[in-house]
Amino acid sequence: MIQYTRVMTLSGSYYTKETITKKNHKNKLRVIGEDTVLELFRDYKAEITVFFEEQDKSIHITPYSDGAEVLKYLGPKFVL
Repeated sequence: MIQYTRVMTLSGSYYTKETITKKNHKNKLRVIGEDTVLELFRDYKAEITVFFEEQDKSIHITPYSDGAEVLKYLGPKFVL
């Protein structure tokens, strides 16, 4: 499964994906659009880690997670 991270800040939220590079290079973080994440999540190909920046708290959500949890942290678009 592809892993995405939703970063929640006071001013909003955004999705990122970490791309793993070769041995001597740093891994890169790329900002991904919500539509891309939504499409892969609905196809059971993605899992999302919700990270709260202010609280240093993270929650792991898969397509098989409880619907109430998905609704609470990702919104009504992501409920399967």
